[in-house]
This record gives sequence, C-alpha cells and structure tokens, in this order.
Amino acid sequence: MLEFKLPKKPIDKAIVLNTPAGADAAMGTGLLIVLDEAGVEALKVKVSDITGWKKQAYSAGVAHVVNVTLASAVVSANNIYSLSVEIPNIVNPETKGIHKTVTYTVSVDGTPTVAELQALFVAKINEQTAVNGLTATSQSGTVVRITGTVPMGQLRVTTPIQGATVANQTAYVAPVGTPDEVGSYLLPSSNISVTGNEYTRYLLAYREYSRHNAINGAQVAYPKEVFVYAEENGADFADFTNALDAILDGTATAADYLGAPAL
Repeated sequence: MLEFKLPKKPIDKAIVLNTPAGADAAMGTGLLIVLDEAGVEALKVKVSDITGWKKQAYSAGVAHVVNVTLASAVVSANNIYSLSVEIPNIVNPETKGIHKTVTYTVSVDGTPTVAELQALFVAKINEQTAVNGLTATSQSGTVVRITGTVPMGQLRVTTPIQGATVANQTAYVAPVGTPDEVGSYLLPSSNISVTGNEYTRYLLAYREYSRHNAINGAQVAYPKEVFVYAEENGADFADFTNALDAILDGTATAADYLGAPAL
C-alpha cells in the first residue's frame, strides 16, 4: 500500500472546532478570544498584536496532470529513452524518507516511430502503478498524459529526449481542511478529535511577548502562528466565520477594539 505524507507548515498551535458557534470567536477590551471544541480558551491575543491572517475554504485538492508531447521527438533505431517523475510527498518504503524520483526507461526497435515510443512509455508507467501510483494514457498529438493523485503533490516531469516537451494539463491544487490535514496538526496529548470532513482554515500570525534575561525588565516579541479549523457543515458555522471575519477585517463594533486588558 502506498503511503504519502503532505508537507506541514511549522505552526505553534492548531485549534479545531467540529461544531463551531458564533460565541467561539469574541472580542472585548482589545482582545481576541477563540475557544476550542471543549469551550476552553485556546487563543487569547491583543488584536493590535495580530500581524496577518488568511482564510481558506475547504478543498479536496486537484491532482496534477502532465502532458509529455513526443510529436517532434527525435527517435533513432534500437535506442533507449527515458523520462523521470519526481513525486514529492510519497514515502519511500525502504528509507521512510519523503520524496521519490521514478525513471521509466524503454527501448525502441529498428524502425521506430514516435507513436511506438508513446505506447511504450504508457505501458511502462501503467505497469508500475501499484508501486508508484502514477497512471498514463495515450492522447492525440502523440502525447503521453501522466496523472498523479492529490496526496502525491506537484509532480516534476523531465526527459532528455530531444524534441520532447513537457507541459501541465491540469495544475496541482493542494488540499485544504481535510480530516487528514487537520489531524496531522493535533498534538498526541490533545483531547479533541477530528469528527468532521470539511474544514475552513484560518491562519493567524501574531506577536507574543516574553521576558528577556539579557536586560532586566525587557520583553522580546516572538512571532507566532496558529491554525483555526472550523467544520463547514456545522449548523452555526456561518455565525462563527461571520464573527471571526468581522474581528479580523476591522468591521466589528469599534468600541470592542478599545481599552486595555486587565492585568
């Protein structure tokens, strides 16, 4: 069975809301407070310390599809030809490392044609689908169409064949808010489980201040980033996103931005 591991962004915390509600995002005296699924304060930060944010709706992702066009390829009798595909997210079963380059090599006969070369590559790629996960089809214009899967990531296809060209048929789109992604950011000690299927993802960047030992009384601002995942199919999902969006884009009640948090 093929194993894949999607790249992870180095973040400081992930907050998961399987049943988000409007009350899970609130602001007062200049503080943004986000609750987790258990109703516990998971994030408490001054709005003035937020340095950026990004909101992305759930996406299952789009698999990368690449065309290798052989119409102008130079083919010589009894020669050997190859093309290579880099699969960035596949787990090597031997080393357990991430990333793998697969090279497909074929030989032509004494009277070769580009159509023959196309057929040989398609057959060779499909012979190894169980091992590498890639599939191939023959397309008009002597095109070898190579199709990956979403977990594979963005493929990189190269070939030394003179006259061959490589171009995208369908660009890769990374998934957002899938259960696998959400679960990968939860700490093993977390009491929150992932019970939903489609999560909107917020990235919040902010400054957090801590004492510095070098200078008595001095504080240093450390950059922090947190993901907030909200299940889109929750009954009160819209209430939550409306509340959090309003705080982050500055359209919430102006008075809530004023004041100072109690010490």
